[in-house]
Amino acid sequence: MPIKKSVTPQDVVDLLNEIIKLDPDAINTLCNSRVSCNKALADHPTIQVMASVIKDTHYVGLIGVLNGIFGTYDNSFGCIAMDGQKIGSKFIASGFKLVDSSGEELK
Repeated sequence: MPIKKSVTPQDVVDLLNEIIKLDPDAINTLCNSRVSCNKALADHPTIQVMASVIKDTHYVGLIGVLNGIFGTYDNSFGCIAMDGQKIGSKFIASGFKLVDSSGEELK
């Protein structure tokens, strides 16, 4: 398949939904993983980064980076979200969706 010249948020959601069907454990582990990042990345205008309760500690994950490609709403939320449920302390994704600035699924 040739390299695409442009990609939409829907393209990313479609790919994520395709691969979660192929290996849900792998994509859940990947999308729930966060790595520590520095303040420069935490202050990036479109990359979504999670702040820790520990002062000046931030974490970034795959969905935050993917959302950063497409920008953010005025409230700093991105348009790509995991769909699923929290089981214990883990969020188990069953799929991915496009959302508006309030987190509601775009139809």
